[in-house]
Amino acid sequence: RKKIVNLEPLMLTTLAALVPEDLDADIKIVDEGIEKGSYRGELYDIVGISCCTASAERACALCRYWKMKGAYVVLGGPHPTLNPKEAAAWGDSIVIGPAEESWPRLLRDFINEKAQKFYYPAEGAAMISSPVPKRDVRGRAYTPVPSVIANRGCVYPCDFCTIQSMWRKLPHKRPIGEVVREIQTLKNKYIIILDPGPSSDPEYTKE
Repeated sequence: RKKIVNLEPLMLTTLAALVPEDLDADIKIVDEGIEKGSYRGELYDIVGISCCTASAERACALCRYWKMKGAYVVLGGPHPTLNPKEAAAWGDSIVIGPAEESWPRLLRDFINEKAQKFYYPAEGAAMISSPVPKRDVRGRAYTPVPSVIANRGCVYPCDFCTIQSMWRKLPHKRPIGEVVREIQTLKNKYIIILDPGPSSDPEYTKE
């Protein structure tokens, strides 16, 4: 009767929301953290894989599999961001850092047969606007409390943590009004805040 808490990650559902509507894409999400991937007989134009270092070996195997099936493979997430040269040996394109601007651009480049090897985020912006995640395409195996993320960064320079190395000068806080509007759309008494360090920017968190 033990209950396992499976918090709803937002990376994949946010990427789904970033797919331009005019592309009329069919989207399928597989979260191997909670389900076994079953890919027999399935074919896709593009396969996007997000991985951290702990899942990098599995990501490499998936890259080989989908390339063999003729798909264009895109790699992103913490491990490719921190080690893009290694990821470049596996994927056709590598998305470094946040994907809010680069993922839609990559998809349009792919349609126009102009996809690049590396996609870098724009530096210098104070905030990063992110759409409401496309929660209707996610699996049902998550804890039934919606999660929200407002600030992906953290100011504490802990030497065991990758956050400082990943974000550097990149924007990581969302506009507060945008976050509030997303929370209002959830119509839920409880939410889970996924910010890695809510106390690292107390004024932003309070507001």
